[in-house]
Amino acid sequence: MGGADDSTATDAATGQESRRHAQSRRFAILLAGHSSPYSQQRYGDYNGMFLALLGGNGARGDADKGGKGGGAEEGGEDAGGGEGEQWDVYAVVDGEFPSDEVLAEVEAVVVTGSKHDAHADDPWVVRLCAVLQRLHQRKTKILGVCFGHQVVGRALGGRTGRAAVGWELGIKQVQCSADVTSLPYAAGLPPSFHILEIHQDQVLELPPGAVLLGSSPGTPIEMFAMGEHVLCMQGHPEFTKDVVEDLVVNRTKDGVIPEAVAAEALKSLEMYNENIKELRTLCNSFLRS
Repeated sequence: MGGADDSTATDAATGQESRRHAQSRRFAILLAGHSSPYSQQRYGDYNGMFLALLGGNGARGDADKGGKGGGAEEGGEDAGGGEGEQWDVYAVVDGEFPSDEVLAEVEAVVVTGSKHDAHADDPWVVRLCAVLQRLHQRKTKILGVCFGHQVVGRALGGRTGRAAVGWELGIKQVQCSADVTSLPYAAGLPPSFHILEIHQDQVLELPPGAVLLGSSPGTPIEMFAMGEHVLCMQGHPEFTKDVVEDLVVNRTKDGVIPEAVAAEALKSLEMYNENIKELRTLCNSFLRS
């Protein structure tokens, strides 16, 4: 049987846990889609890939097991992020959105890739645009990747749509603009870098006030920023070569990607360097600065 000492110890532990959460830096991953069966089995859903990129080791809810995300109000357990950090995951593609109270507490959100169109008027896409507008007004940090890059561009007044060149697949070289040097979190970024891509949509016009940070021949708006609180990129810093290979092979089998385009993309993957550090540093510096 437990006595007074047990009760005191329990109260102390509870108090320590409450203080730990109160002192945590809070972040959120907004899942705009789910990764392929191969990727879910090997890496978890997109949140698992981003936490690996950003130095975390797990995430709130069941999204890392291939299921839906869980937010604070849904009772998911906090299981991830770096020391002193809390990462929540919300499968917005399934209609799971953070509450206004959570949005007021988070320091930054990450908006993931998706097979869906950022220029579509699906209810969840429209709702996501409204959330991003509120976060922008509060100057909450927003990191948008692929679909996330596009939907942030749309939400903040830019224009997105199908790329004139069609599919952009495999490894692409991005040339940085001179404006990169003005951003403190981008100090270590080289004049050009390689990144993995798989998309047929892109940002066609920048939002008002946005600064172009990078471009490539097929994707003129590869990367942009707004102030020091918005960073978006078309490529996938969270992907590894096998993730793109799996997507290209299976979408080609399904008739979504032309075989000739797929063959060229798969060949380009031979030059991919798994040890690229610059984009990891860029994303981490942006979110945590």
